[in-house]
Amino acid sequence: MSKGSPVNILKNSFVPFSSGKLIQGSVEYVAIEVLVSWLIRKVMGMPRGLLNLSTIHAVSLPFLGGAVGFADASASYDENFSAQFQAGAKGVPAVWLAHYIVQVFEKGFTLPSGGIKEYLITAISKILSRPLASTVVGYLPDNVADALQVLHAMVNQQTKSSNFSS
Repeated sequence: MSKGSPVNILKNSFVPFSSGKLIQGSVEYVAIEVLVSWLIRKVMGMPRGLLNLSTIHAVSLPFLGGAVGFADASASYDENFSAQFQAGAKGVPAVWLAHYIVQVFEKGFTLPSGGIKEYLITAISKILSRPLASTVVGYLPDNVADALQVLHAMVNQQTKSSNFSS
């Protein structure tokens, strides 16, 4: 992943799904995000299908590191809750971008639509997913926790390689 190469966008699109551990970590993290989003939406009376939520959160994975290259790499899962909320917040630009990309595939090129409430719920679910993941990672079997750590390392590598990094 050489810095500045336009090919990185295409390469990064496949990296979260390029090896067994990355696929496993991606599926685990998307499952956590979808669960949080689905629960918040259920409570708020804004249900959305699990497949649609899964698509949005899966599409956000390649952008997690690169979209916030201007910030420091995300904290590891064993940091405090404040660091976990910050790490979750760093994923918001990626999930908003993914939300728009999915919308383009569904409706064609348009301005982002969905309303402020829709985007706030998406952001809140992204932010809350990271502290939840950090809480459960210590209780997971080693191979499951390792997969989340591999995904975390990929995101941090993308952050360091981002064109936005200083």
